[in-house]
Amino acid sequence: MTEDNVVSNEEHSNSTSSNVSAQNQPLPPPINVPLNEPLRVRVNTALYDYLNARSMLMIGGITCLGQILTAIKEKISRSRLFDEKNPVIVMCDQELENIVGMKALHVNQMREALLKSTVLAIQPPMNPLHPSQHQQEAEQASSTDENSRDNPANAEDNSDDSVDSVQDADVADNHAENAQNADNIAENAGNIAPNADNNTENNQETKYYVVSPLLRILLKLPMDPTPMTFQGVTSPLSKYILARQDRLFDKRNHMVAILKDDPLGKILGVKAVHRDQLGYFVKKQLTAIDNLAQFDARTADQAFPAQNQLIRDAVFRRNGECRLRQRLPSRGHELPFKKRCIAS
Repeated sequence: MTEDNVVSNEEHSNSTSSNVSAQNQPLPPPINVPLNEPLRVRVNTALYDYLNARSMLMIGGITCLGQILTAIKEKISRSRLFDEKNPVIVMCDQELENIVGMKALHVNQMREALLKSTVLAIQPPMNPLHPSQHQQEAEQASSTDENSRDNPANAEDNSDDSVDSVQDADVADNHAENAQNADNIAENAGNIAPNADNNTENNQETKYYVVSPLLRILLKLPMDPTPMTFQGVTSPLSKYILARQDRLFDKRNHMVAILKDDPLGKILGVKAVHRDQLGYFVKKQLTAIDNLAQFDARTADQAFPAQNQLIRDAVFRRNGECRLRQRLPSRGHELPFKKRCIAS
């Protein structure tokens, strides 16, 4: 046997043993684990420190998902860690960010984020030669959960329902049947806009809308209220988001855009938005044109009186500042102080 064969056999043996040991590691529970299933919280995690400081763990770090969700729900409710205009989005403080590993998340993502810090207290038997049934169930439940999102139309002005939904975050909303799979969002965050309106009609490209004045300014669309298709609005919106993806997205969660410090968030009226919600909030900035032949550009912006008033106030302030500058003497044509004194 040659030396190369010996080295190859050793490498194969090491890789096999490492694969077996990796498969023998405790796996996170499946996303659909029962609320009363005994779980062991990993010691070196922020979730363990949070629960242990509140004496919510039994010996060995044993608890259950129901207890964990109750503790997190109380923290979210007490600290108001959610967007009041979009209460299905949890806005994390530093402590909660350390626990879930992201700055903002949809309530349907909460369960999976918390389970990453736990293992089943009673591990199922595992076959080292084949993937475990437990792992397959976890992957299947995770992919199913990604396609279930709450409709923000049912969540406005209902903050208590948002907090309660943390404990039921694995239940799919009735409107999620048409939700589009967003697996590729991490590779292309800019695609968040065109694919966001999942609950609109199939012939949405044939419908025309008037875009709100502020959104026209932000996306550099024609200032006149020109009829536009939905795709005509979401295409520049996609480019806007893609150009700012480093600021709008937490790299640990590309499914939620954090808009609280961006002009887009002020226009949409939210601090953060999930990919599947964006189309809903964009549609609020559009007015459908029922009859294109009778479209009147002079009255098209009447559907956005608040935005029109903001623009008028801004123009008034800018014109007032311009008139004030015209009245003040130009410092560039004034003589220096000493020369003015001599001249006088």
